[in-house]
Amino acid sequence: MEPEIPTLKQKWKRHYYERDFTVKPETAGLLAIVFFWYMVAIFALLEHFMLIPGVFKSSTIRFWITVSTWFMVIQLSVNWFLTARKRISQVQNKNDQQSQLAPTHTPPGWRNCPTCQIDIPPRAHHCSICGICVLKRDHHCFFTGTCVGFNNHRHYIVWLVYTSIATMFGVITSLLYLNDVIPLQSNFIDYIPVVAVWKWYQGTLSSALFFLVVHLYLFIGSFISVFPFSVWQVYITMNGQTSFEGKRSIKTYKTNMRQHLKIIFGPYWLLNFLVPLPVLPEGDGIYWDINPDYQNKYN
Repeated sequence: MEPEIPTLKQKWKRHYYERDFTVKPETAGLLAIVFFWYMVAIFALLEHFMLIPGVFKSSTIRFWITVSTWFMVIQLSVNWFLTARKRISQVQNKNDQQSQLAPTHTPPGWRNCPTCQIDIPPRAHHCSICGICVLKRDHHCFFTGTCVGFNNHRHYIVWLVYTSIATMFGVITSLLYLNDVIPLQSNFIDYIPVVAVWKWYQGTLSSALFFLVVHLYLFIGSFISVFPFSVWQVYITMNGQTSFEGKRSIKTYKTNMRQHLKIIFGPYWLLNFLVPLPVLPEGDGIYWDINPDYQNKYN
């Protein structure tokens, strides 16, 4: 007896139920990176050619605002590249060899990574997305496509801070520009996305203004997403923690705030927010000063 040939409808149904709709990390990372650079380009072009000239009437103020805007764009772009360097904080074989030494500045914390088949020091963790073990791993950032760790944590924080400032500035200038054309007080309903889409479709809202309303919400959403990360990173930095340690209230390496800032940003921490510094932090990411309370507990 010949097997029954499935119909086209049955083939489509089987294809639907057998298909894996799970978003793969690589796809999510690529989309996040594309979205970031799209927003950078839109921010720079909108501010330079539309928002700043339309909002600031004084030529002097307009000049300095423009300079400040491009300074933000350069800072967040360069620090993105410095953060996105692949394997910059990877645990090397030479680090593995140091696990044979008797560490005096760290508690017993060396572990074996069954995936990489190497011993990793305290605060290092394996990233299943990057496929490597990362020194002082904070987390994997999809918007940079790499792990935030010992050697790129400073650039990640600076990138977050300037991205927060840029998105907030984008929200403010967009609202100021739109308020001149569509007064918020009397036409607030026009700012509602569904209403804006309908008015644009009807032809009562120009494409330029509709485009600006859409990106106003993109700026708002970006700021709401990025700003909490900035606050969180500042908080755990001041407490000498990584995100992994902060979420679990691990305070093994909490000493003093000045030392915490120096470990990440170097001796001149404020300079990192003025000039992108492509230099590695002090130390080796392996041995750490221990919280005295922790030492007393285990001695």
